[in-house]
Amino acid sequence: MKKNVRDPVPVIVLTGFLGSGKSTIVNRLVKERPGRKFGVLLNEFGTAALESQIVETRKKPVVELPAGCLCCVGDGEIEKALRDLLKKEPTLEFLIIEASGLTSPAPVLELLSREDNPDFRLSAVWAIIDASTFLEREKEVGLVRKQLSFADVVLLTKTDMTPADTRLAVENRLAALKPGIAIFPTSERIPWDAMGEGGERSVETSEKKTSSGKRFFRADQHHEVKVWEFEYDRPLKLDAVKAAFAVEEPGLLRSKGILYLDDPTGHRWKYLVQVAGAQKQLYSRPWDANEPRRTSLVFLGTAFDEGRLERMLKAGTEGVAGTESLAGPL
Repeated sequence: MKKNVRDPVPVIVLTGFLGSGKSTIVNRLVKERPGRKFGVLLNEFGTAALESQIVETRKKPVVELPAGCLCCVGDGEIEKALRDLLKKEPTLEFLIIEASGLTSPAPVLELLSREDNPDFRLSAVWAIIDASTFLEREKEVGLVRKQLSFADVVLLTKTDMTPADTRLAVENRLAALKPGIAIFPTSERIPWDAMGEGGERSVETSEKKTSSGKRFFRADQHHEVKVWEFEYDRPLKLDAVKAAFAVEEPGLLRSKGILYLDDPTGHRWKYLVQVAGAQKQLYSRPWDANEPRRTSLVFLGTAFDEGRLERMLKAGTEGVAGTESLAGPL
């Protein structure tokens, strides 16, 4: 009797530089496509699994690959993560892979294009571009252009925070770098179906092809970035946290994680923080029943003084517990 073989699960890969809004796009997709069965593979720097707490997956199957980026973990680890997702949800309709902002998506594209990978197929690559910082980042960081080179479509984020002339300049520059690419501002309705969700990849990039016509990608670029992780079991003082995040560190590109605060709500509520340049996000979520109460933060950049940040974050933690509640911006 012939064994039933399911069709390969289409995969959408999200790429984009630090702070471009990849997690926000995943959250929006979850909210706007509630009836679709899809899994999420998250990948970020740092040993603590922070990204899965930031993404609101609403019971979607999730696997996270911390402690590196897709170009650092082995193919075996990625393949295991993909298989784990299928075990969690055998009837997956499609899969989202959110790559680290500090790597090219080439390694995972190479894996998905291999002839011995019958369970998954590449459907589309979405480049998430921050309209407010793209022109500056594109000049300073070659990786931004590399990520764009693999994209089928661009999702342009933070257009509501970008002057109209800057947005036009961004769109013109994107068109020059990637002629003919479709650009969708996220401030408007996103046509998910038109972006390769579950469909075939249709836009060619600079990949090679095998004799069978299957796309073949070769990873050829690595990152150079400083990563500092801060973990602390004592609750932090609110004023100390505000002061630390107010420090100007030009080489600090991104920071995010979980705060355990010394305030009346700190034992019941954890605070999730994301910072990219002048843009800060902060929101609360209850601690899980058996979750250790601790602060877990990761800082990424080209150069910054982690010693000063550590001293500032720990300031006052030997004293009496504070009574100030978390209110106002960081």
